[in-house]
Amino acid sequence: GTKTQKDLEEERPKLGKFSILSNMDDDPEIIYGMYKMREEVEQAFDAMKNELENDKAYLHTTDGIRGYFFLSFISLYIYFRILETLKAKDMSPKISVK
Repeated sequence: GTKTQKDLEEERPKLGKFSILSNMDDDPEIIYGMYKMREEVEQAFDAMKNELENDKAYLHTTDGIRGYFFLSFISLYIYFRILETLKAKDMSPKISVK
């Protein structure tokens, strides 16, 4: 469910802390946003490998490789659109994309 600001403040002492060391001069919120995007990319690769079982490509031609990655991209797009829809309708605990 959705948490309120009050809920988050009550949970704050239980939450862990971590540091990000960066040589970037950007605002810390921007750097944190970039870190979170990295996590989303890792989730996409994990879904591609495990959910879509898309980690075994034995291709030898440039066209074959391009087609493989095109279909992988389309598969990931569809997978995450379905997942997004399930979460928006609060159905993800009951139904999986698989």
